[in-house]
Amino acid sequence: MSSFHESFASESEFVTVGPKKSNGGKSGFQQTKPMSENTSEVKPPTLPIVSTMSEVQSDEKTDEGSTSSKPRGPRKPPSGIFVNLGPDWKKFVRGLIPNKSSKTSDDMVMNEISKVKTNPNVTNFEFKKIVCMIFHQALKTDRNTLVDKIINCWTRSRYNIVELIDSTYDGCKPMTQACWSGSIYCIQRLTAADPSGSVLYTVHPTKNETILDTLQLGKNYAIEKDPATALFSADRFDKCERFIRTAMERHEASKLSELETVSTTISPEIKESIDSIVEAAEGSNTTIIDELTLKLIDLFLEDQSKSTEYFKAVKDSVDAEIFNQIDSRLKDEGIEIN
Repeated sequence: MSSFHESFASESEFVTVGPKKSNGGKSGFQQTKPMSENTSEVKPPTLPIVSTMSEVQSDEKTDEGSTSSKPRGPRKPPSGIFVNLGPDWKKFVRGLIPNKSSKTSDDMVMNEISKVKTNPNVTNFEFKKIVCMIFHQALKTDRNTLVDKIINCWTRSRYNIVELIDSTYDGCKPMTQACWSGSIYCIQRLTAADPSGSVLYTVHPTKNETILDTLQLGKNYAIEKDPATALFSADRFDKCERFIRTAMERHEASKLSELETVSTTISPEIKESIDSIVEAAEGSNTTIIDELTLKLIDLFLEDQSKSTEYFKAVKDSVDAEIFNQIDSRLKDEGIEIN
């Protein structure tokens, strides 16, 4: 099996320069050099730009390998990164991918990402924010091949995909950007990258628009901007709408099927217990995780066979990310339920 670096290099047609990281050849965005393109015209900021620990903590993120004297609180389910870069980094990203034109190739963009990754003045979380902004710019300009490469490299770097596909930049989510530009490929790619299906129900944070609302607005704008290509634009956006509606129908059918399966395998008593905890949490994932973890610890101490049955019911009743957090919390307490 080829190593991650080999897959990355073959995809972007780069050759490695400098020493590799000694992590089994599976590093993420690694510094590379394009084989035939001059990248000197796009330069990252020269001043040291380092996120302070207070900034990182305020965003509820920490860099890998960081240490703190304070005890860790309960781990929260992953969420999208909020991109709040300084003006120098914004200028750098817009230089790579301007809003109205695409003067840089995919290879050049990926190479610049690799250079940022190895910049000692850039923390890991700051790097993620920069990549997220590049991702949004690529979606705005319908750079579907670049979008695909960023998603692939993000997952191969073992970053949580939710941080990227649920990120927020300039008040928009990635799916909002893809719908505005009417990119059927980007919409399909974002949907495929999200196993939970939540991107289909993206709502604009400030305008309260669904992705279908955004799609219609983008369609109207494209037709008004260039009436000569109105038929082509309308067809493009209509294809996007058909895909989204079909994907939503399939997701709802899948959820209904899962609920029917769960209802036949979970005892009414356990189902009522789990449902009451979830309902009392009023949408707070942290509360759900805390309460279900405490319930499982109590059951484990009383009757391990009951705790196993309850544990399996929890797995079938809550989102995968919530269940993984509960399982991790139990293991932290020295409890492993199979």
